[in-house]
Amino acid sequence: MNEKNIEKKHVQNTNKACVLHHQLSRTLDDENFKSASIYLIGDSFGKAFPSEIKIGGVIGDEGAYVSYPILYQMRRIGDLRLNNGSAVHEGNSMISHLTKRIALVLKRFQATELEKHYIGKELCLAGYSDSLLVLEDFIEKAAGATCPIIINGPVGSESLSVACAIHSNSFISEEAFIEINCVSDNVSTFQRQLLRGIKRAQGGCIFINGIDELSLEQQNVISELLSSRVMLKKRFYANASADNVRVIVGTSRPLAEQVKTSEFPERLFNELNFLNVVIPPLSERREDIPSIVEKLLSRYQITPEQTFSDDAILALQGYSWPENYRELERVVARVAIMSHELQLGLEHLKNYAPEVLAKQTERHASNLKMRGKNALESVAELIETLLNQRFERLDNFHPGLQKALRYLSLNYCQEVTLNILSNNAFISPSHLSFLFKSTLSTSFKPLLAGMRVERAKQILETRPNSRITDVSLEVGFGDLSHFEKIFKRQTGMTPRDFKNQYKVT
Repeated sequence: MNEKNIEKKHVQNTNKACVLHHQLSRTLDDENFKSASIYLIGDSFGKAFPSEIKIGGVIGDEGAYVSYPILYQMRRIGDLRLNNGSAVHEGNSMISHLTKRIALVLKRFQATELEKHYIGKELCLAGYSDSLLVLEDFIEKAAGATCPIIINGPVGSESLSVACAIHSNSFISEEAFIEINCVSDNVSTFQRQLLRGIKRAQGGCIFINGIDELSLEQQNVISELLSSRVMLKKRFYANASADNVRVIVGTSRPLAEQVKTSEFPERLFNELNFLNVVIPPLSERREDIPSIVEKLLSRYQITPEQTFSDDAILALQGYSWPENYRELERVVARVAIMSHELQLGLEHLKNYAPEVLAKQTERHASNLKMRGKNALESVAELIETLLNQRFERLDNFHPGLQKALRYLSLNYCQEVTLNILSNNAFISPSHLSFLFKSTLSTSFKPLLAGMRVERAKQILETRPNSRITDVSLEVGFGDLSHFEKIFKRQTGMTPRDFKNQYKVT
């Protein structure tokens, strides 16, 4: 029996290591690094992780690599070692961004393990949008303090996950974390529930979720407990004190506004108003949706091979998600469980989550009706705009898309990939891909090919005696046969036939 338990634990640890390795590999690959070694300081994670994690190719002996510190809460938790050749040409800002993301992956993974052990559920945040990184930065700083925190998140957002992340990264992470849901209408019942929670959370943290939904009488119960700071005298609660518990509260409405309208006690607000954070709705961080879907799918998929298609992911990114994370979880669970196929596509969304596609179609139709005079009516017009660098016509676009298109306009004849474009636009490749399709009704590769072909036509019109091979290289096509195929597909004739029209006989 003991041998079986040991073997089972070994398998579980191996699976955890594989998950962590995958997450770190993807993080490095997103930043165009293919190999690295990550060394963790012994007391940073205990026995949870191996001391060295190797990604991709082998890192050479000392002197063949450059080492960068991985910091969390201003404390060094490890080092990132990159091959000298791959590290030297990268700017400090990119390295800082990379080590920050690695620290977040490590800490998220550690928090997940702690939450499973002490709370019994996995509540890890997912994604790397700018707004989520700001939230993670708050978590990192708030975890080092002990004062109360107000988490303001829209309906269905990850308030519990944020509260858990703060607790899991704090110095009391191994103490109790108790959630109190504000669902009781009875004041005395709620008071007993709150007192029981404080008793259980001694030395740890208590999370009062939905505090804005409580009645004024219930809110006053909390206020009295927090403001008195006295030991609880009743027999069951002996030796328990609200002063020995960290308090985090969740609300879906701004408490400061509720104080102004007398819907929330000012006294209680003053007791809680030390640190505040707002969770952005999913509609403002669509680039996080693929990561969230991947995490949710690992929980609900009927087989490890089950995945969503690219088109389905784009459709999920295009939906507004009025109920945020909670609604996305319901959709992923329903589609994964009800669809007995490995590839989950648009037809499965249509069958089991039609609201996602319906709302998207309505919004798309509405956008078509409301297009202004500055809107680009076609891909051909967009290509003409970029070739002539008429950037003022891009003013109504998403800032990240504007940056990407400007960079493409100036560098389309050079080597350009979606990763290169996203790095220069300071957004993730998945979000940029979504912006291309949702805003421009095209994707990156066809647009790039169209710009190159259009430039090739201009060259052949003005210099019809140019060699086709030279023109192909000049506009960025390294493969002549590929150039000829794309050119014919877009113009209906070969490059040679096209240039012969302009030759002087």
